[in-house]
Amino acid sequence: MITAVHCETPSGTLNPLEELGALKHNLGVPLFVVDAVASIGGTPVMADQWHADCVLGGSQKCLSCPPDMSFMSISENAWDTIRNRHYEGYDSLLPFDGAIHDVMKFPYTPNWWGMAALEASLCAMDEEGIDEVFNRHYQAAELCRAGLERLGLQLWPEHDAQKSPTVTACRIPDGWTWENWRLALANRGLFVGGSLGPLRGNVFRLGHMGTQANCAKIESAMDVMKSVLNNA
Repeated sequence: MITAVHCETPSGTLNPLEELGALKHNLGVPLFVVDAVASIGGTPVMADQWHADCVLGGSQKCLSCPPDMSFMSISENAWDTIRNRHYEGYDSLLPFDGAIHDVMKFPYTPNWWGMAALEASLCAMDEEGIDEVFNRHYQAAELCRAGLERLGLQLWPEHDAQKSPTVTACRIPDGWTWENWRLALANRGLFVGGSLGPLRGNVFRLGHMGTQANCAKIESAMDVMKSVLNNA
């Protein structure tokens, strides 16, 4: 099995799913499982073309829904593997086999209000047009990165990295701790995320996904950071 996170949010980068999928296909690896929670709806995720057998998504990121829904695409190859394992525990996918053809076969109580929110989000994206949705994310990301660099801040990813269109990771400004930087921004109405693991305390993150992929909001965020830095 190959597993990968598409949008690696702590570092603000995308992993090369297309290349990993080609590797899986060429080497005959049985399964390719992808976490695309922070990329679905903000950048293309081509499950079939990239030979991804299971792609996991969430409602709370680029789809701008409440954080109460998860979903997964499953290839025919993966279904064959699931059926051959004969595992039917609580966390098994096997009880969902065929549920798309028989709604009464759905094994658990569905999250109806979550489904309604997800449908509303997808309808809005369809009305906007998926290419326009992606372009809006790309434009917001480029504006964010350019704005941070104009403020003299250093992006975390290397220049040749595949930067995410849904989240930007940036180094904490010189002379600031993460906590002081976070509080200074929050006091002016801008809330940013920290990072995890070895990046903790060294990096802050700005999300620009879903309804937050908005150039006006990015410019407002840059104004707040400029004010904080100028009044330090």
